[in-house]
Amino acid sequence: MTQLLLGIVIVGGPGLMVGAGTAAAVRRRRVLALLTLAVAIGLFYAVRHIQSGDEQTRLILAIAAFTNFVGWIVGLLIGTLTARRTSPGPAAGD
Repeated sequence: MTQLLLGIVIVGGPGLMVGAGTAAAVRRRRVLALLTLAVAIGLFYAVRHIQSGDEQTRLILAIAAFTNFVGWIVGLLIGTLTARRTSPGPAAGD
């Protein structure tokens, strides 16, 4: 079970990093919502059209795609929360 959870975290890592970078670069929430919708539609069609020979391989690819999507959403949240700070607080010596 621990190996499965570790694998999900490792597979979802790229989605997390791309989501955080995208949210830091794009400040408008509507654009982020449209990008997320496009990624969700792409995920739906990608999982639907996976054509591997083995059933287990298709399941692993579907899980990898889904964990990257969850990583994308978490990365967007993290990037949005960290990028919203526009003015620094007072300095420590002030």
